[in-house]
Amino acid sequence: MKTFDSEHEAWFDAALRGKTRKAREALERGHGHGERQFLRNVWWPAFGSFEHLHPQYEVRNFEGRAIRLDFAFLRPPFRICIAVDEGSRVSESEPRAERLSADFWVVLRFTLEDVLQDPLRCQRTLIEAFGRMFRDRTTDPNRLSPGEKEILRLAARSVRPTRPSDVMHALQVSDKTARSLLKSLVDKRLLRPAGAGSRRIRAYEPALEPQLLLYMVG
Repeated sequence: MKTFDSEHEAWFDAALRGKTRKAREALERGHGHGERQFLRNVWWPAFGSFEHLHPQYEVRNFEGRAIRLDFAFLRPPFRICIAVDEGSRVSESEPRAERLSADFWVVLRFTLEDVLQDPLRCQRTLIEAFGRMFRDRTTDPNRLSPGEKEILRLAARSVRPTRPSDVMHALQVSDKTARSLLKSLVDKRLLRPAGAGSRRIRAYEPALEPQLLLYMVG
């Protein structure tokens, strides 16, 4: 039977493997009490696996400086940063989170206080977020045509539902092609009909949060 301690040890040893001494020291130093408690109290009970999860993941900011994320969950089409804040309150305006979001990272943040005192709520937050992003394989951007991706960008950025005429104008396609592309995205559960009360579908809206659609298609 898999246990947290044995699986965590094997996972962390694999993360250390092949690293330089300096990188190993940075990884071991960064993967501290808060991060381990998050894995033990929240991640492991929710998923029972460390697949796709990377500790102390290094990325470069716009200035070329290296920054380390507490955790990176790398499963296409999303790049998800998971941060564990030592305080009791998450600052929504934290500059690092803003820069990552601008670079098409999904950022999920938890306080250590919540990890220790309310782990079930943290688990639900993770499960619900991942459920929206990875609920089926149709979210794989490799299965979307260039036209479908452009429609998703259009729908995600629009302040009103997207009409076939909007697609015709944006893609320079016929009404028949526009409706076919929109129907395909409905079948893939990425768009849904907007409004109710009419048999004829006149407009469409995102079936996922608009920001998630933008993360998907880049």
